[in-house]
Amino acid sequence: MIGIRVALPDGKLASAGGRVVKNVSGYDLMKLHVGALGSLGIIVAASFKVFPRPLRDVTVESHDGWPAADQALSLPMAPAALELFSDGRVIARYFGSQDAVAATVKATGWAQADESVWREHSLSAPAQWARIATPRIELRRVIESLPGGARWWCSPGTGIAHWSFGDADQVVKVRKLAEAAGGSLVLMSAPEDVKKKVGAWGTPPPTLDVMRRIKDAFDPNHVLNPGRFVV
Repeated sequence: MIGIRVALPDGKLASAGGRVVKNVSGYDLMKLHVGALGSLGIIVAASFKVFPRPLRDVTVESHDGWPAADQALSLPMAPAALELFSDGRVIARYFGSQDAVAATVKATGWAQADESVWREHSLSAPAQWARIATPRIELRRVIESLPGGARWWCSPGTGIAHWSFGDADQVVKVRKLAEAAGGSLVLMSAPEDVKKKVGAWGTPPPTLDVMRRIKDAFDPNHVLNPGRFVV
């Protein structure tokens, strides 16, 4: 995303970013609105930078768990997507030239998988789950602290994991571990009683006061997306 048009609470339209790359200066209001989750304004139009389809697009898989994920991240060509699952399965997707992708796939030694696995994965979220975000080097330690038999999947290259939790007490315990590691745990889908007991967002960030002042400046009557975020 390189540009947006936003409807503000008073009905006025505002623009941020642009239609081409590197044509703006000043405060990056586009990222502010994207990260505000609709609590500062409603994005009514957006411009994106797009790329041509790659010459080759290959998905491969392994069942060797963390060692396989580490192997994929150590190769000269980084995977365009890499997911590790609690059952030890790893899937990686490589984009690029014919020769570069072929050499990388050969270096992994993994079996080729159908690209439909990505769509199937995108539709497989459980009824209640949480997103854990940590520095990359801390992700494995936090995941290995999850309750035995837990279902989870993660992106080792980005430090993000998704966990199908059991109850509120589990959320409290794992959230403490994630925050101690410099990360967070956010409830993505949960029963109302769990949200009320432990909160969806976790410990408020030290920038909370600044966030509230920004909210008051953009939306003084707090009419947009009330309760959507910690402010």
